[in-house]
Amino acid sequence: MTFLEVYKKSRLAVGVLMFLTLLALYLIDSYLIDSLFFAIIIFLSLREFFNILDTKKFLLDYYGAFIFLCCAFFTLSITSLIKVLTLNILILASLFAYKNIKDLRPIVAFIYPFVPLCLMFFIYVNFGMEYLVWVILIVATTDCGAYIGGKKFGHSLFKRKFSKTSPNKTIEGVIFGVIFGVIFGAFYASYFLESSNLLNIILSFFISIFSVFGDLFESLLKRKAGLKDSGNILGSHGGVLDRLDGHLFGSLVLAIFLW
Repeated sequence: MTFLEVYKKSRLAVGVLMFLTLLALYLIDSYLIDSLFFAIIIFLSLREFFNILDTKKFLLDYYGAFIFLCCAFFTLSITSLIKVLTLNILILASLFAYKNIKDLRPIVAFIYPFVPLCLMFFIYVNFGMEYLVWVILIVATTDCGAYIGGKKFGHSLFKRKFSKTSPNKTIEGVIFGVIFGVIFGAFYASYFLESSNLLNIILSFFISIFSVFGDLFESLLKRKAGLKDSGNILGSHGGVLDRLDGHLFGSLVLAIFLW
């Protein structure tokens, strides 16, 4: 079996590769490398989102990566970022109107997932890699806790499902997931971030709970499109958006609190 076959079929292999990539970025901590990495992530995310919408790309995946790099190297404040992102929507809306493009769905991609992805990067720029790792850790432990809680106690306390959007999610799993996310998030923050323990717990809770709804939102989009995964670039893990759904909502929550 070739490495490519193992990569596509093994969740463990893909997970290890993703972890090593994030670890390398964390240890190198290079602004240029991180910017280029995020530009690639934005390009792939937009391409997957257009696929979910089943609409023409109009080269907007390339355009999105270009706009992000412009933001990364010429706007370092959240105020400037908001201005650029707002101007970007106005330009796209004007262009679509001028070209008489009646399908306006591609513009939505520059609200979600484009804005949350940009905010993830600017959390790193303005507050350091430690805060970005914090979000990643909370979302990952929330997912793990939800899986363990759902498998062990699913439907033992609550008979109904957590949401019709994702029938496999149980209330017990979500509760366990949030507890895991809060515990690990607060523990990490107490060592690596300069904030009070109470604030660490509150932020960990909101990042955790909204990461669950980020996953639900992505599930809603995929079910509406009749898709199981947003893509296949990560093999058995699906696409980039399949891995980032919770992080996008979690990053928005953290950005609101930080700014």
